[in-house]
Amino acid sequence: MKKQELTKLRDQSKPELRALVEKLTQELTELRMQFSLGKLKDVKSMKKKKQDIAQVKTIIHEQKLLGGTNSEDE
Repeated sequence: MKKQELTKLRDQSKPELRALVEKLTQELTELRMQFSLGKLKDVKSMKKKKQDIAQVKTIIHEQKLLGGTNSEDE
């Protein structure tokens, strides 16, 4: 993800971020399925998707540690 996208994500609430992680995880699962079937042309897309998931999870963790204004009950 680009810096601008990450900045926008930091303004979102935890439930929104968790929904995004779930969506990205589903997309990664689909990519893995395509890879196992030999239909995936760009293997780098799996690595990128993993990085995106990690970045969003990091933002969630930062919000938890900071107790920021976007912190909502888990």
